[in-house]
Amino acid sequence: LPITFNGVDCVGCGVTQRSVKLNLQTIRPGEPYRLEVTVGANKQTIEFNGGNNVEEHIANINEALRNAFMETPVANTDGTIEFPRSWDLQDKQIYPYENAAITDNAVDLGAMETGKYYSIEVSSNGLTRVLEFEGNDDINLTMANIQAELDDKFGDLAPTIYAEGNFIDSNGGVCLASNTGDYGTSADIISADGTALNMANITAGQQYSISMNGVKVTFTGGADADETAANINAAMESGLAFGNSNVPKIIDESGLIIYDNSDDVIYVTNANGTSNDIEYSEHGGYSKNIVQLLLDSAAYLREGDQDMVARYADLIYAAQAPLSVTIAELGTNDKFIEFNEVRIDNIMLNLSDKQNDLEITDLPTEITNMKVLETIYNATLQMGASMIPMSIFNYIS
Repeated sequence: LPITFNGVDCVGCGVTQRSVKLNLQTIRPGEPYRLEVTVGANKQTIEFNGGNNVEEHIANINEALRNAFMETPVANTDGTIEFPRSWDLQDKQIYPYENAAITDNAVDLGAMETGKYYSIEVSSNGLTRVLEFEGNDDINLTMANIQAELDDKFGDLAPTIYAEGNFIDSNGGVCLASNTGDYGTSADIISADGTALNMANITAGQQYSISMNGVKVTFTGGADADETAANINAAMESGLAFGNSNVPKIIDESGLIIYDNSDDVIYVTNANGTSNDIEYSEHGGYSKNIVQLLLDSAAYLREGDQDMVARYADLIYAAQAPLSVTIAELGTNDKFIEFNEVRIDNIMLNLSDKQNDLEITDLPTEITNMKVLETIYNATLQMGASMIPMSIFNYIS
């Protein structure tokens, strides 16, 4: 039976959390392996050799994953920087940090310049955070950059910076502010085009801090260019710089591959190139929308993939129960809405009747009442005139 429905993918529904476990017991010592690993939109092929034990298996796999997925710049001995291919061209720049002019915990905003980066430490409400921001010749823009950093680093407890350069916390107290280091020598090690380091200007034992693609990298100058490059690369690979990027890794003997971003979906398959395959198991990563499940199963059916069709048949069957519950809840809510509509209509009708009783006048009845009251009033005047005797003033008039 041909399937002709070719609807668009359902978007915005999300997918179930996907996990992949490698069977580390199937890896043989010294044998080469190739795996195709996909995390989100990033697809890489890793190569590694089996170790002598499970711990060495994990170490070899993690090293291959790190080399494939870590997006870390690399410093060469001549000072040039090799940037990851995924970076945009405009991101391939290096900036030195500048010393901010701080007096009595107040920053001199007027002394900050466009295109220069600053790193200051602010303490507020018992918290101390490092702010890294770009200066500007316009004081208001500099304040906006600093306030954005304050909001990001302190959250709901963020202090406020004022035009005088001082920081005030939510209780009205003055916050402590200082430079996080002496950056006077950092500017001398950046090339004129901002894409390389002047290794000749780097002094052994001197600490330097630079901004690379908005990430602060702090390193110590080495005895020669080789040692300096090694120090820079170690600093960039550390958790304080680029080391916390989304690199999948195995942490224990279960073989479970974990990764930082739960929004990314991970897939693993054995790649061509070796005769050795690793057994693995996969769970999750399927759409939460039953319509999308139907579309996916139809695609696999057209391709003739019986295993995936059987898997999606189980998923669709499992999705029917929550779908039925949801439909029943919609029906219940619909009936509740209908009941409230009738109740509100009755209330409005009763209110209209009350309003009519209060506001609408019965003209025939009111005219009759007015004539009766007028007659009574005239009769009262006549009766009073006959009862009160005439005085001399009546004769005068």
